[in-house]
Amino acid sequence: MDCPQVIKSSAPSELGKTDAQGQFAIDEPLFGRWIHDGCDLIVEMPGFQTRRYPVKEVCQRYSANHCTYAALSAKLAPATACR
Repeated sequence: MDCPQVIKSSAPSELGKTDAQGQFAIDEPLFGRWIHDGCDLIVEMPGFQTRRYPVKEVCQRYSANHCTYAALSAKLAPATACR
């Protein structure tokens, strides 16, 4: 997760890893049970192109400007593929 306008840090924070089926759930994010909609979710795997998803584009439920539920499906392309 990358939140340069929310968290003053030099590197994105890792929220977790997917299971063998590629599923991932955040039970207790960095800020409690929500993620600020100014953040980006980053999906990456060695050997593949990294994808960034703005929380505001994948959020399904909000409380104020905080996302309480986001859903996305990411398909990563090999790193050598053209964008």
